[in-house]
Amino acid sequence: MRRILLVIVALLVAPISGLAQSPAVLYPIAEEGAYGFIDRAGKVVVEPTYDEAQPFSEGRAAVRAGSRWGFIDATGAEVVAPQYQAVFPFEEGYARVKRGGRWGFIGPDGAVAIPPAYREVRELRKGLAPVERGGEGPFDWIRPDWGFVDSTGAWAIAPAYNNALSFSDGLAPIERTRKFLFIRLDRRWGFIDREGQQVLPPQYTTARSFSEGLALVEDDGILGFIDADGEWAIQLEAEQAFSFAEGRARIRAGGQWGYIDSTGTRVVPPEYDQAQDFSEGLAGVRQAGRWGFIRPDGSEALPFIYDRVRPFQHGLALVWIGGRLTYIDPTGAIIWQESADDRE
Repeated sequence: MRRILLVIVALLVAPISGLAQSPAVLYPIAEEGAYGFIDRAGKVVVEPTYDEAQPFSEGRAAVRAGSRWGFIDATGAEVVAPQYQAVFPFEEGYARVKRGGRWGFIGPDGAVAIPPAYREVRELRKGLAPVERGGEGPFDWIRPDWGFVDSTGAWAIAPAYNNALSFSDGLAPIERTRKFLFIRLDRRWGFIDREGQQVLPPQYTTARSFSEGLALVEDDGILGFIDADGEWAIQLEAEQAFSFAEGRARIRAGGQWGYIDSTGTRVVPPEYDQAQDFSEGLAGVRQAGRWGFIRPDGSEALPFIYDRVRPFQHGLALVWIGGRLTYIDPTGAIIWQESADDRE
C-alpha cells in the first residue's frame, strides 16, 4: 500500500480551534508511487511528483524529493526548496529542520531563524524552544545539556537539564538528576517558568507539557493529572494515558481504551482495542479489528468499516477502505480515493 507519512507529535499537537480560521490547505495523496495534493473538493492541484509528502500545517506542507525535504504553499509552489535531511510541520510560525546532522528552525519563507546547531530540538512555543546542545565528546551524552533558546537562537535559559519539553501555560517540564551529597539517585521531572525558575520540584518519574490546564504526570506509580500548583486534579486507575485534547483524554484500563473528561469521569468507557485523540470533534477508535469514529459523548459518528484511520484535519480524514487510501468528510462521504490500479 502506498504510504503517506503523517507526523504527529504530540506527544504534543494543539487541537484545531475552527476551520474558518485555518489557512488554505491541500491534502496529500499517492498515485503510482508518487505524491501530490488535492483540494477540499478532491481535485488534483499538485500533480504526484514527490517521493513523500506530509499534511498541511499553517499554510505549508513538507515534501520530499529524493533524500531532501522542503515545503510548498497552498498553491503548490515550492517556498522552501528540498534541502533538509528531515523536517517537522510548522507550529507557531516555525518549523524544525535538520541539516548536517543538526537541528534548527526556519520561518514560513524558508529563512533560517535558528541555525542548525543542536543535537535535538522540540517545538518553539511562545518564543522559546527546548534544545539539546550536544557536544561531540564521548561522555557528552551524560551531562545536563538541555536548555531553552529564543526565536533568535540566543540562550534564554542556559543548559542545565537532562531533558526538557516545550512550554505550555507558562510552564515547561524539565528532567534533572537527583543527588544525595555526591551520589546520583535517579532522574526526576519538575516544571520551570519562562525565567527558568523552579515552580514544581523534580519529583515525577514522568511528565508531559500542560494541555488544557492540566499536565499528565506519574509519581512513583500514581498516574494522573496535576494543575499548575502541583495539586492532583485527577488520579487515574489506568495503565496508560495521554494529554487532554478537546476536553477529552484517552486512557487504557484493563487493556482497553476509553476517555475521561477534565473531572476524571469516564465519559467513554474503556471498550476499544485502540483509540486516537479527539480532533475536530471526532476520534478514531478500533473495535473487533475495524475502525470507526465516535463523538465526545461516545456515540458512534461513523461506522466501524475502515481498515485504518487518521484524525480529521482541516475537515477531512485519511482512511483506508479495502486497502485503498481514501479521504472522507465528517459525514463519511468519500472525497477522493486511490485508484484500484495503484494498490500493491
